[in-house]
Amino acid sequence: IAGGTTFDDNAYFRQKMAYDVWNSLNPLRQQIESMFAVVYLDGIYHGLYALVSRVDGEWWEDNGFREDGNLYKSVDHAANFYAEYGGPKASIHQGWEKKEGLPEDDFSDLDELIGFVIDASDDEFDAQIGDRMALEDIYDWWALVVFIQGDDSGGKNAYLYNDPLAPKWHHAPWDFNYSFGQTWQTARVQPYANWDFTGWNGLFARLLSSETYREPMRERFAQHRAGMLQSAQLQALIDSYTERIDASARRDGAKWGGAYQTYEGWNWRDDWTTYDEEVAYIREWVDQRAVFVEEGDP
Repeated sequence: IAGGTTFDDNAYFRQKMAYDVWNSLNPLRQQIESMFAVVYLDGIYHGLYALVSRVDGEWWEDNGFREDGNLYKSVDHAANFYAEYGGPKASIHQGWEKKEGLPEDDFSDLDELIGFVIDASDDEFDAQIGDRMALEDIYDWWALVVFIQGDDSGGKNAYLYNDPLAPKWHHAPWDFNYSFGQTWQTARVQPYANWDFTGWNGLFARLLSSETYREPMRERFAQHRAGMLQSAQLQALIDSYTERIDASARRDGAKWGGAYQTYEGWNWRDDWTTYDEEVAYIREWVDQRAVFVEEGDP
């Protein structure tokens, strides 16, 4: 289990909500479990936290894969499935870290995948990408980040897992403080923001330009918009969170509100909200986002 502070979210549930939505997009896929936790140390209240499954070799093994498979995490936006990032890359896997698998410095399988996405002809890409990757993972990754406008999770903060003995790449997402109407610095993101992340992620760009995969990818997003991404479903999630965390969220606001507003990462803001106002903001954002995405049909 990995613990996460809710300091950068004064609604306190964005991270959990993103993981719960991700899990619901395919309940048969490996699930990233999460829960709220209230922490006391020596009887002193330390706040409301989110506990999330640690995506490591043991987690993949628990979900039916090999523990010693190769696991990579994209840690910055250079991990974009393009040949360049503001100029030539130092290596094709720039922006990725190897988290599991030996040798630790062997990125050859990831290099091959990235090189294929960049260099394959359209015919080669269409013929082979479905054998190389669990594409429903990628379709759902795109649907999730487009709907929640999760900038930091559309171009990085992704895990890719590959078993060299039974090669097929699988994806797991990570880190959603940039979501549901705010940036990682808590600035507001309008519900009509329209990033499709093809500029951030060349894999999305290849799939969405493919005569073979574009429509299945868009159709899967449409199915989710008629399912878990409906406003009513998301509002029900918010109801379930506020019922559980309301007292602790208010206590956090009273204890840490001053530190939150003066934190150097976002103390330039002048549009602060209380806990109640932030929850209301997300509720309105979700309603407006569902309408905008449905009408725009990305």
